[in-house]
Amino acid sequence: YKEAIEYHQRALQCQLMSPSPDLDSIATYTTNIGAVHFSQKNYPEALKHLKRAEEILERMVGNDKVENLLTIYQKI
Repeated sequence: YKEAIEYHQRALQCQLMSPSPDLDSIATYTTNIGAVHFSQKNYPEALKHLKRAEEILERMVGNDKVENLLTIYQKI
């Protein structure tokens, strides 16, 4: 789990520091970090990341984002 979080965080940082960040990727990496914490039953940390991903996806609302949002809502 520790390595999974580390690699997702590295990928997230690459996107955040990019001159043209991809919001979909940022939401995905943030969701993945939350999912790993959720798997570890570290719910407060999972909630923090899942809420952040939710905010990003809600700004990007489109039919292709609904499934991602539903997954996040289910975990929350």
